Amino acid sequence: MFQTKTVTGVVIIRDTDPTRNFVGIIRVQVKPKDAVATPMVSAKQSSTVALKADGTVWTWGQNTYGQLGNGVSNGTVVYPEKIDSLSDIIKIAAAGQTAVALKTDGTVWTWGRNDNGQLGNGTTVSSNVPVQVLKGEQNQGNADKTYLENIVAIAAGGLNDEKIFVVALDSNGNVYGFGSNEYRQLKIANDASYNTPVVSPAVNAVRTMHMNTEQAERQVQYIH
Repeated sequence: MFQTKTVTGVVIIRDTDPTRNFVGIIRVQVKPKDAVATPMVSAKQSSTVALKADGTVWTWGQNTYGQLGNGVSNGTVVYPEKIDSLSDIIKIAAAGQTAVALKTDGTVWTWGRNDNGQLGNGTTVSSNVPVQVLKGEQNQGNADKTYLENIVAIAAGGLNDEKIFVVALDSNGNVYGFGSNEYRQLKIANDASYNTPVVSPAVNAVRTMHMNTEQAERQVQYIH
């Protein structure tokens, strides 16, 4: 039996099954009515990324590696500034001096520091503007590039600012990772890093988790 409770844009679902003496709690974010996204903030070491309900992204703080995404790679911004090249964003993530954004069309965009290829664009060069994440290794001279798509969730992390990695989950339950792989967090292979997405061995586990949450998500589709 499902019971729901809404708390400032978040729905808490309590699943009780007396036959198995089981009680589970699922936390589901619910975007405001008529909004593009659920507002959120991701604070990194020295800068901050914020997502508004209208799908725009705002940044402020230190900008050594272009992590503010404003076309500049120096200085400090005291007040929030909008990244004009981004729109229809539904999720953001950040780690170290790298930021990630997920659009409504399922594409992924990154900017900032790129020591270990954590921007996922096939290079290790930092970018002060958002770049689109590629889908796997590609010939850099090929104009017809293919990009990561059908993504539904993103996350970024790392042991320190120099070992950042990003993971992305697609609608089929596949997990893609790029960036630092020092502790085999992206792939078992003995590679230090990946500058384009590789499929994680965690695919089957995440696909099961994703399927188990679908019923819960359907329970709150009518809530705004």
